Amino acid sequence: MLKSKDTTHIKNISALVKIMLTISPSTAECERGFSRMNLIKTDKRTNLHYDSLASLVRISCDGPKLKDFNPGNAIRKWFDSAKGTRHTSGHKFTGPRPKKLAAMEISDTG
Repeated sequence: MLKSKDTTHIKNISALVKIMLTISPSTAECERGFSRMNLIKTDKRTNLHYDSLASLVRISCDGPKLKDFNPGNAIRKWFDSAKGTRHTSGHKFTGPRPKKLAAMEISDTG
């Protein structure tokens, strides 16, 4: 017959074994995560906030393939989350066009 001290000891060992079973035996998952992070955080995207980078890495690792992703729900959520009106048609110029932009338009048409 087990004494109460022995059962407490066995419960502690059981809890330790459960914790050990959750630890990955290899570093492959971490390496994949760092590899994805390096693909996302390029020289042009060095100012990403931690939360944005973490979200992009998680989507890249665990999210659906781009060809399988249906953006409808995300777009609806984006529309609904706005405090005001979303500018879906782009911004309109109300004054004179900037010289740099006008020069670019002329060179593109020629």
